[in-house]
Amino acid sequence: MITIEKPENEDARLEALRAYQVLDSAQEQDYDDIVNMASEICDASVAYVSFIDEDRQWFKSTKNFDVKELPRNESICAYAITTPEKMLVIDNLQNDERFDDHPAVTGDMNVKFYASVALVNDDGYELGTICVFDKREKELRKKQLEALKALARQVINVLELKKLQLVHERNIQILDQRNKTFEKYVVNQTNSVSSTLSSINMMTDLLKKHMNDDNTKKAKDQIPKIQNSSAEVIKIIDQVREDYKLIDMCAKKKERVDLKSTFDDIFSSNTIKRKKASYVYISDKKAIYENKFLIRSLLEKYIEVIVLVNASNEIKFHFNIKSSLGKNEILIIDDAITPIDTSEFLENIHLILNASGTEMKVKFLKGTGHTTKISFQP
Repeated sequence: MITIEKPENEDARLEALRAYQVLDSAQEQDYDDIVNMASEICDASVAYVSFIDEDRQWFKSTKNFDVKELPRNESICAYAITTPEKMLVIDNLQNDERFDDHPAVTGDMNVKFYASVALVNDDGYELGTICVFDKREKELRKKQLEALKALARQVINVLELKKLQLVHERNIQILDQRNKTFEKYVVNQTNSVSSTLSSINMMTDLLKKHMNDDNTKKAKDQIPKIQNSSAEVIKIIDQVREDYKLIDMCAKKKERVDLKSTFDDIFSSNTIKRKKASYVYISDKKAIYENKFLIRSLLEKYIEVIVLVNASNEIKFHFNIKSSLGKNEILIIDDAITPIDTSEFLENIHLILNASGTEMKVKFLKGTGHTTKISFQP
């Protein structure tokens, strides 16, 4: 039997396939209808739609073929997706030296006729096949072949439609999470404002008392305190506006983010320079596709917090980037000496990340730095 090679773009192909979340999904009428049409049009007893996973051929819908998956190295369809024509038609497998010793040909199935069309999405990735086969030797007419190609395109249309539905559902979840997160954020900031306003009221009462007592010096002493507290309220309100803008910008589309350039920009700021902060970039990955505004703003906020609480004269960050099946992760390790728990300082960053569907996990070792992993959803 012929050795079945994997496509050169295998990693990207698998990433594209898994983005549809079709593997191991339940039976669906849309696919069943297409499979039945393929069987009728080609006058073949067996038909199916299948997808080629990393090590298996998984069957989404079948007619007269009670199999859920096969090893990839036994799959004729796994070979079919690597052909330049993206279509494989064999009138009699027993006369084809590539497959004449295949188990489906030599075993009880006794397959002779085989025809498949690769399922190729708009980005050019071969996801699987629509296939018909039979125990009878046969030859398809040109119209039948064209119809089989049309059904393959219809499978892709169904996949894309269901992917859009998944994206829509995901966006609703993110929006709901953003609303809940922002509500929590507003509550936290409102509490801060309320506390500061209470202090202002208390100092104003003292001011009135001292003025009534004709104690001018004590009254004057309260004025700077009131001014400072008022400035603190303004600062909180400005921070709310800035963070709301950041949460709103989280919905922007993904684009190429040059990571080295981003880190260079962040570490060139005067705030970070004054703390003698430096970094080492230990990843071979030069760029990722994410929300550029989100990446820049949140990394900058995170680094500024760690630098702020660092008790030593210098601090070094190590950044590593990992990407797998469309999911990007940023690993940050620092050697900050922080005698206090930084979780309170990072709370707002956590809230904003959650609103964008991004997860951040921080491992804090008192006095010896942090290990932080930021995971972005595919």
